[in-house]
Amino acid sequence: MTNFLVTGILMIAGAIGLSRTLEPGRGSTWGPRLLGVFGVSLLFAAVFKADPGNGFPVGTGPATISTAGVLHMAAGSVGFLSLIVATFVFASRFSREGHRGWAVYSRATGIAFFVSFAAISSGNANAVVMLAFWATVVLAWGWVTALIVRSAR
Repeated sequence: MTNFLVTGILMIAGAIGLSRTLEPGRGSTWGPRLLGVFGVSLLFAAVFKADPGNGFPVGTGPATISTAGVLHMAAGSVGFLSLIVATFVFASRFSREGHRGWAVYSRATGIAFFVSFAAISSGNANAVVMLAFWATVVLAWGWVTALIVRSAR
């Protein structure tokens, strides 16, 4: 719960900072807003605890879904989709500005995260899907961090 709260607050702060440092142009409004939605979704995910199940944490059996669990998953879905859309908004901006590497990095992050999110959302909780999801979570956070650091310069 604490991790979600702290991370959500930091993501919202990062989105606000990004909105203040970006030059006007494509994505300068919606890019930070989408990242802010992601931050807010993390706060909701903190308030509504996930249900254990399907091997998370290790040793749990089939999941039983509570109202809090449904709200946690809904918050995560909205947040993850906002993050994915943000990668494409920034990819468009970077393409327009001629920053090909950043455009490719942004698109690749969005595609990879979408594929792993779709796989885990399908209910398939095998080890490969879980590992791929966690790897793309790290990739997405790396992208967010790199984006904010780049903007701060």
